[in-house]
Amino acid sequence: MVKCKLCDEEIKGAALTCSKGTICIKCSTDINLAGMQPVSHHNDILWVLAETFFRRGRGEDTTFEKVWNESESFMKVVKFEEQFKR
Repeated sequence: MVKCKLCDEEIKGAALTCSKGTICIKCSTDINLAGMQPVSHHNDILWVLAETFFRRGRGEDTTFEKVWNESESFMKVVKFEEQFKR
C-alpha cells in the first residue's frame, strides 16, 4: 500500500514518484495548475498551494482552483487548455 506524501491518501492507480516520495494524481494536478500561474503572483501561488494542502490535511475535499477562486484579490486561474483553444 502506497500513500500520497502530501495528502496521506492511499494511492489507487496512477501516481507520480520521485526521490522525495510519491504523490497522487489529485495533488499532482494542483501542483501543475499552480505552476501555470504567472510568475508575478509567485507569493500568492505558494500561499494558495499551501492552504490547499493544509485544508486537505484537515479532511476538506478541496483543490487549488477552489482555494484560488475563494480569494477575491487574485486574477482568474490560468489553465493550459484555455491558452490553446482551437
